[in-house]
Amino acid sequence: MAEEEPFQDILVEAYSGYRVNERPMAFFLVGKRVGVQRVLDRWITPDWDEFRVMGEDGRIHRIGWHRKADRWVLRGLSYSVV
Repeated sequence: MAEEEPFQDILVEAYSGYRVNERPMAFFLVGKRVGVQRVLDRWITPDWDEFRVMGEDGRIHRIGWHRKADRWVLRGLSYSVV
């Protein structure tokens, strides 16, 4: 049986242009603000917008926004770029 992917609710500062929460600009982990240097990849599904982003902390993070619940989460584990 596949192991469930960990989810952690996070607070996100998002850019809203032609639609709400178009892309994350910064998010908070353990009380620290992490700016988004750039969006590396993006997936849109019927329920979720998912982003793989390079944070100012030098790590790659995968975060998602659940549209119906208006909930931002950290999906999986973040990792450093070597």
